[in-house]
Amino acid sequence: MEAVAEGTLSIRIVRTQERDRREFPRVSSRLDVHYLILPEGAEETVSALWIQKGEAPADAAWHRPGPLVDLSASGLALDVMPNCKSGDQLLVALTLEPGAPPWRGVARVVRVALLMEAELLECDPDSSMTHRMSLELTDMPDEARQAILERTIDLMHMPGESSE
Repeated sequence: MEAVAEGTLSIRIVRTQERDRREFPRVSSRLDVHYLILPEGAEETVSALWIQKGEAPADAAWHRPGPLVDLSASGLALDVMPNCKSGDQLLVALTLEPGAPPWRGVARVVRVALLMEAELLECDPDSSMTHRMSLELTDMPDEARQAILERTIDLMHMPGESSE
């Protein structure tokens, strides 16, 4: 800041744009996603049964985020109610195409942040989601990762879908 003349002030803002460090492109789309928060200590055995056989704890509550999902081959960002914390492990079911069977995997919560006002305006108007949860897909079959990557590339070329 510097004084230019009496009663005026000149402000110069210097902003740098950090290079996107994502390995894979990210796109926004409406996808069917369900997740289950794993109890601490149960990750190893439950994760293997989930990925290999589709077996999840019978008494556990599955959560469904808002319909808009930021998707990449390495992770997801979901609009949610704040029911997780950084470091939590989740079982994830992700359906890439209507009518297709879901891909099963395990994800780690990287962060949960309050949605900003502008982001809330982009959300589904019927959604009550207040937070954005970023997930790293930590255990996913190679075929699932390939299908996710192909879907993100398809979505990047579809009108009406946005990429970041």
